Amino acid sequence: MKYRHILPVLILLFTGILTSGFNSGSNYINFSDSLSFFRNPEITDNEIYHHIKYLASDELEGREPGTDGDYLSRAYISNEYELYGLEPIGDSAYIQFFDIKIKKQKVNTANIIGYLEGSDSILKNEIIVIGAHYDHIGYGDYASRQSGKTKMIHNGADDNASGVTGVLELAQKLSADKPNLRRSYIFACFGAEERGLLGSKYFTESDIFRHYNIVAMINLDMIGRLENNSLVINGTGTSSIWDDLIKEVNKKYDFKITSIPDGIGGSDHTSFTLKDIPVLFFFTGIHDDYHMPSDDYDKINTKSQERILNFVYDILIKTDRAEQKPDFAVNSDNKQNRQTTSFKVSVGTIPDFSYSGDGGFKISGVRSGSPAEKAGLKGGDLIIKFAGKDIKNIYDYTSVLSELKSGEEVPMTINREGQELEVTIKLESR
Repeated sequence: MKYRHILPVLILLFTGILTSGFNSGSNYINFSDSLSFFRNPEITDNEIYHHIKYLASDELEGREPGTDGDYLSRAYISNEYELYGLEPIGDSAYIQFFDIKIKKQKVNTANIIGYLEGSDSILKNEIIVIGAHYDHIGYGDYASRQSGKTKMIHNGADDNASGVTGVLELAQKLSADKPNLRRSYIFACFGAEERGLLGSKYFTESDIFRHYNIVAMINLDMIGRLENNSLVINGTGTSSIWDDLIKEVNKKYDFKITSIPDGIGGSDHTSFTLKDIPVLFFFTGIHDDYHMPSDDYDKINTKSQERILNFVYDILIKTDRAEQKPDFAVNSDNKQNRQTTSFKVSVGTIPDFSYSGDGGFKISGVRSGSPAEKAGLKGGDLIIKFAGKDIKNIYDYTSVLSELKSGEEVPMTINREGQELEVTIKLESR
């Protein structure tokens, strides 16, 4: 127990990350010694493996906001940023602090932000953000799908050590190519995404965001478990250039791409879409280990992630060298849904963000012990009616949810493998 309490102090003393002093001449704990043999400016599966192995290790205890694992994650990411030569633009070195509430207690966490300036005298003033959330759910007190009451570490290798690793590998490669970059880049690892996109929301409402002319955002969340060569890209409708650009670059990679025009969904790109910034969200899909203790580093397909990151890199370079920045376009189907909805009740459904079918709200699973599980809902179910109202998409679903109260019992109609079923959901407080 004593060791746990002195971890933040050690980080303060040896890395300077939690203070304002983060000078290039300082001495740091080098969390990346195991990577020294493999270091390469190119994106490599060896580096991917070592990054994820550390970020998803038991030592970090699931990277829940405000914990020692949160602090250690910040130290690791900041150390990598410095090695790549990124400029610190946080409130304190690379760190942008913010507070959240967990169980009615104030908890301090952070975003980790680095900057790489382009070489074109004009276009360097246009900034592309490459982001991923670094937090996960700790011991599963929140949002776990684990059955039973025994607390276990949820390491979050795919969710989202894989995305953080993507940010690091892209930062390293782009830094090595800095003289040839026209535009500039912000690399952002967001905190508290699992608590409701809180880190990216804080960033997009901060002075740092207002200071830079951000023209596009690339979000990486769960990109480590590619199956059947199938890659999901959300946000393709947020700019008129994305579809053609993706098709052109994919001639080299031949991914089976599911393109989803909407730029609003369950990850940090949403915060940027709501600020009228074009986004692309790369995602390899929900799996059985999602929000489970079994989401471990040894299940990551590092070779496939290497291909995905090189694909993203090529898209970035095409965007970087274009004379015109990406324009912003609101998907016509969702213009009315661009405001966030708050609600006080929980059903426990897990959205399937890869679903691109017509009508309904498809779920990829349900949380253990939730009202949805008690009502018999399963992954793959398509919710088509809720509390007497037709459900055409996730926005219809959340709109209905915002009007309901804890303890209410409401009907729901689902489509399961072509068969319509009626269930009753007893709502619980969020």
